[in-house]
Amino acid sequence: PLKTRDECMQNVREALQLAHQTNLQSELAFVEFVAAQVLLSFGEFGNAFDHAQKSLRIATAIEHQQWLTASYGALGQLYLLLLAPSQAISALRLGMMYAETLGSAFWHSYLASFLAQTYVLQRDFSSAEKLLKSIMPREQEPANAGERHIAYIWGELALADGEPDVALTIAEHLMLSAPNNAESQPIPHLLALKGNALLKLHRLEEATFALEEAKRGAEQRQAPSIRWRIHCSLGHVSSLRHKHEHAQHEYATARGIIMKLAKTIEQADIRDHFEQAALLTLASEKSSQPRKAATEKYDGLTPREIEVLRYVAYGLTDAQVAEKLVISHRTVHSHLNSIYSKLGITSRSAATRYAIEHHLA
Repeated sequence: PLKTRDECMQNVREALQLAHQTNLQSELAFVEFVAAQVLLSFGEFGNAFDHAQKSLRIATAIEHQQWLTASYGALGQLYLLLLAPSQAISALRLGMMYAETLGSAFWHSYLASFLAQTYVLQRDFSSAEKLLKSIMPREQEPANAGERHIAYIWGELALADGEPDVALTIAEHLMLSAPNNAESQPIPHLLALKGNALLKLHRLEEATFALEEAKRGAEQRQAPSIRWRIHCSLGHVSSLRHKHEHAQHEYATARGIIMKLAKTIEQADIRDHFEQAALLTLASEKSSQPRKAATEKYDGLTPREIEVLRYVAYGLTDAQVAEKLVISHRTVHSHLNSIYSKLGITSRSAATRYAIEHHLA
C-alpha cells in the first residue's frame, strides 16, 4: 500500500536522527537528499529545497561525488516542478558533470532524462530528442524503472511535438507493463499522458475517463504538483464537451492547488515566478471567450493585446513576445503602449498585477 506523507516523513526523521548519531557526513548527505525527494513528491517545495541545499552543502564539504550528483539532481527536479527551466538545466548539467566524473551510467541516464524533460518544457524539442536518443532509443523496450521514466519522457516529447498517437501508444504500453497493483493504485503521470493524448486526438469521453483516473491516482499519492495539471486538462476537456460549469470548477480547483503550492516557497523570487508561470499555463488551457465579451471584460483590450499581456505577465521580453506571436518588435511595443493607455498604467509590473487580478495569468 502507498505510504502517507506523515508515514514517509516519520521514516525520514528517524533516518536523520540515526545519521546525526553516527556523525557520518556521507550518510547525512544521503538522508538529506532522500528528504528532499520525499518532500517534493508531496508538493512541499520550500522544505524540499532546504533539504536539497543541505545535502549539497555537506556533499561539497566532504567532496562526495555521488551525493553531489544526487543533490544537483534533486535541485534540478525541483526547478522543473517550479517551471523554472533555466535553473533546472544549470543544476542538472552540474549533476551530469559529477556523474561523468563518478563514472556512473545510472546517474548520467537518470539526470539526462530530467534534462530532456526540461527541454520539452522549454519546447526545445530537437535538444530533447537528441539527448533521449543518446541514452535510450524510442523503440527500445524499457527494462527497469529508470528506463521506464525515459520512455515516459519520450511520450511527453511526442505529445508536445504534435504526435499524440505516438504518445498514446507509449502511455498504454507503459501502463500494461506496470506492476499488478496499477489498477487499484492508478499511476497519475501515465494516465495524464494518456488522457492528454486522447484529448489531442479529440476522443473526449476516453480522455475524461483517463484524466479522472489520473486525478484519483494523484489524490491517493497526495501529489499536488501533478494534480493541478490534471485538473487543468479536465477543465479543457469539459469545455470542449460544452460542460462549462464543470470546466470552471476544474480550473478553480487547479488555481487553488497552485496557490497552496506557492505558499510553501519562502524565496519570493522563486515563489512569484512559479505562481506566474503556473497560472499562465492554466490561462492558456482555458477556452477562449468570444471576442466581444473579452473586449468588454478587460477594459477594452483586444484579443491580441490580451495575448501580449499574458506573455508580459509570464516575464517574457518584448523580443520574446514578438517571437512567440510571430510579429515584429515594433508591433509588440505598439500593443504595450495601447495596453498601458487603456489600463491607465505605466509599467510591466503593473501590467502583470492586472493580468493576475483578472485571471489572465
